[in-house]
Amino acid sequence: MMPLGFNPSTAGDLKAVYQFEMSGSENFVAHLAIGAGACAYHEEPAEKADVVIETPADVWLKIFRGELDGQKEFMAGHYKVEGDLTLRMKLKSLFSR
Repeated sequence: MMPLGFNPSTAGDLKAVYQFEMSGSENFVAHLAIGAGACAYHEEPAEKADVVIETPADVWLKIFRGELDGQKEFMAGHYKVEGDLTLRMKLKSLFSR
């Protein structure tokens, strides 16, 4: 669903790979590759991710829908981020709900 909400105008010249490691009701690893004003979803681990987000699927879905605050959930330890934290903070502007 995330690529459908991608805002290329806010991405500018950003080139980044976001890997998501989901657990709980859905267990999978996938990644988003952003570059050249486009976002592509891949149902597999990235060869090299700039940021890795480890999260229960239900938590991330609620963050994406705006039902939970991503920053607060991160600070509370409800999900983990490895790699470039500034890329995690850009997600809100890169994707609309």
